[in-house]
Amino acid sequence: MTSAIMVRDSKNPNGSRLALTSAAWQMFTNNVKAGRLDAEG
Repeated sequence: MTSAIMVRDSKNPNGSRLALTSAAWQMFTNNVKAGRLDAEG
């Protein structure tokens, strides 16, 4: 069984979840920390 990181919208706790591999989650968090993801633009 492959493990996954489950992500959901905290404003909608009963909504759907997105399953990410640990490598994808790490890539996402690294990009957030580096400021590469701009929610405004």
